[in-house]
Amino acid sequence: MCPLLAVGIPFFLVGVYLALGTLGLVPVKDEFGKPLSTTTTLIMCVSFLLIGGVFTFGRRAVTFDLARQTVTCHYSVGVSIRTVERRISEFDAVVVVFWKGDTESPDRYSVQLRAIGGKNFKVCSSTNPGQSQRQAAFLASALHLPVVE
Repeated sequence: MCPLLAVGIPFFLVGVYLALGTLGLVPVKDEFGKPLSTTTTLIMCVSFLLIGGVFTFGRRAVTFDLARQTVTCHYSVGVSIRTVERRISEFDAVVVVFWKGDTESPDRYSVQLRAIGGKNFKVCSSTNPGQSQRQAAFLASALHLPVVE
């Protein structure tokens, strides 16, 4: 199970419960047993629904269109929010970038397309260096670009 789903589903369900509480269908009380105001319940409801919705339904999809020579990244939460499209000719290599983790997060190996000018394009990320190297090699062969360490 995806870690974001493990956090997102409970947040979303709390948001749904608070929405029902805002409508007066279920009781929502504070720690002293007094009912919460509708404004407080509504603010909490929206906060939990937004966080839970993004974690549960948020997606990022990368599409390589070799016929049109483009790479497209779609961000969505049920519906498309943002789309970024770039020409493959804007990139000169496939790189694996190492991101040092800290005590709470592992080291990550990000597969990116190195831009000739401008910002690199992140394709994917993994905690397994071998998997990232294989993905970079596959991507480089498909796009006819070199893999750079």
